[in-house]
Amino acid sequence: MSRCPCCRRELPGVETLCDQCFRAGYDRVTHPQPWWHRLRPRFARGNFAAFSAIFVQGFLKPRPGEPSAFEESLAERERQRRHEREEK
Repeated sequence: MSRCPCCRRELPGVETLCDQCFRAGYDRVTHPQPWWHRLRPRFARGNFAAFSAIFVQGFLKPRPGEPSAFEESLAERERQRRHEREEK
């Protein structure tokens, strides 16, 4: 006795695929999906979150020799505080 490779059911005689698996496979052959459905990327929540985190990290990372936006805001605050102290 052989077994179906898809569902592991016992098969009589020399059959290699059970009837249900054959029908499911035949349905895919007779009604295939268009190529654009097969190639369409699938964005799972985890994939999107990871991509977003990497993109944001790379976008906010300063270029060599340039201060980051955070460093610029700190420097601007210090300049404002000094200016306020000088006015007093």
